Amino acid sequence: MKTSGIVLSFSFFYLCVAEVQQLDQKDENGGIEPACDGGIDQTEDNKRYVQLSSSLRELEAKLKNTEEQLQDLRGSVQGKKVAFGASIGNVGNIGPFNTEITLIYKNVYANTGAYNPTTGVFTAPVKGIYYFSFSGHNFSTKPMGLRLMKNGEQMTEDNKRYVQLSSSLRELEAKLKNTEEQLQDLRGSVQGKKVAFGASIGNVGNIGPFNTEITLIYKDVYANTGVYNPTTGIFTAPVKGIYYFSFSGHNFSTKPMGLRLMKNGVQMVTMFNHPAGNRHETGTNGMILQLEAGDHVYMRLRENTWIFDNINNHSTFIGHLLFPL
Repeated sequence: MKTSGIVLSFSFFYLCVAEVQQLDQKDENGGIEPACDGGIDQTEDNKRYVQLSSSLRELEAKLKNTEEQLQDLRGSVQGKKVAFGASIGNVGNIGPFNTEITLIYKNVYANTGAYNPTTGVFTAPVKGIYYFSFSGHNFSTKPMGLRLMKNGEQMTEDNKRYVQLSSSLRELEAKLKNTEEQLQDLRGSVQGKKVAFGASIGNVGNIGPFNTEITLIYKDVYANTGVYNPTTGIFTAPVKGIYYFSFSGHNFSTKPMGLRLMKNGVQMVTMFNHPAGNRHETGTNGMILQLEAGDHVYMRLRENTWIFDNINNHSTFIGHLLFPL
């Protein structure tokens, strides 16, 4: 009789273990059944196992979703880091020739690698929407004709059991925390791109001519994230990055107009309208610049030249951060 009792107990225990091993399968089929028949309740270990399984699945789903957001945001940020800005440089006149030539802009102010200053050719690294602009200056005794080309065709003429489960759960929690931190950092980086301003001189009439250069003050502010000072006319870069600036000027052509885009006291690009009789003239220019945090960018009016503005806001100065570095 003793022997029979032992055999029965052993068999019953084996049956219990076999059913415990089927918990996962039963859970997937719509619910957890008792580990053993015969009126015996689930053990505490089984309950903790079920709870951990549920928490693990929730964390896996949350991690997957967070990683997808991170990948998407990385792709969005990386895709924006394509820019260049260049000028022809101190070469004097180019042309005229009896055939068209490709212009080489050798003085490079900023370049993420897509523009070749040896050939003058920009090569798109990714499919996307791109913006290009160009300017040209000449002496009007001969014509000037510029063409923006794409692949040989003219575009425009001018401009991402219990112990094992506990370990996996901890690993996932750590990975999820790290991923969320990366996501937060990347979001902060994207927020850091919100740097822009736009302003005009305002309804002041003529400014100049003076016998020395002055810094122009653009007082009528249309938009400013706080980086442009309308009292001094100076833009201060809040972060290292690639920035775009442009400016325009209007004058009566009985006197010349000379404008200079400055960075920390050094001229970047200029625009000059020579006297051309009794008519109104407008000039414009712009450039992409690489700036360090704290760099200053501003406009200067050349000596013995003037500029005009009124309620129509002809004379403007704008700038914005394309992407941080």
